[in-house]
Amino acid sequence: MMYRTANRHSVRFIVRRLARKLKITLSELLSDITASARSTFA
Repeated sequence: MMYRTANRHSVRFIVRRLARKLKITLSELLSDITASARSTFA
């Protein structure tokens, strides 16, 4: 029972952390793709 109340509060925190991680990985992926595309089409 305690877990549920704590979970409801930490869900937003976890989602925020996940979103930040996803943003970082997405930006890294985009830079990698653009770099590889440049070397391929150059």
